[in-house]
Amino acid sequence: MKQFLLIALLFSVSSSQAQKITPEEAKNHIGDSLTVCGKVFGVYQSKNSKGQPTYINFGAKYPKHVFTALVWGTDRKKISLPLEELVNKEICVCGRITLNKEKPEVIINEAFQIQ
Repeated sequence: MKQFLLIALLFSVSSSQAQKITPEEAKNHIGDSLTVCGKVFGVYQSKNSKGQPTYINFGAKYPKHVFTALVWGTDRKKISLPLEELVNKEICVCGRITLNKEKPEVIINEAFQIQ
């Protein structure tokens, strides 16, 4: 069963890579699994917050950002590149787009979700 779920997840992520959208378009795709590509304007790790989240903000610096990729502290070790080095770079993130505090976001659980 675990293998089936992993294969389904990988297929879903690979299929979502076919359609790429901008961070500004993400708000129109809540619930969809897509690839969002754009410039990173800021990366912030909240070491003192529950779950030690790292926020990768697109479109503008916080709080004017239009889209966020979220990496929980427990998943950060799966990503070998230093996330802070993504600032001012054009990247793509893939996954299911959800809404958090009226802003669209994708939760990053695995390194392959960042391109």
